[in-house]
Amino acid sequence: MPFFYLEPKHGDTSDPSWEASYLREGCWTEAVTEELARRRVENATLKMLTRKRHEPMKTFSPWIQPHLTDCRPDTPPQDIPAGKVLTKSGKIFDV
Repeated sequence: MPFFYLEPKHGDTSDPSWEASYLREGCWTEAVTEELARRRVENATLKMLTRKRHEPMKTFSPWIQPHLTDCRPDTPPQDIPAGKVLTKSGKIFDV
């Protein structure tokens, strides 16, 4: 199965959607497609946000938004256990 590298587009994490993620750096994950890679990183890094009652959800994970993050096939610098996300700084998240 291929690996994908995802990162903030142009290093920019200023969009409010970044509030919905614990991760703001590049990372690798194993997936069959780009869409699945994006979903895996979203699942591994999703941060719960509070909102006002009866207010619609306006913030979604940046990892599923191609205008905020790049995603491309790539080889990770080390082995990644199945079902994990490896960050550029070496942290590992469960998917």
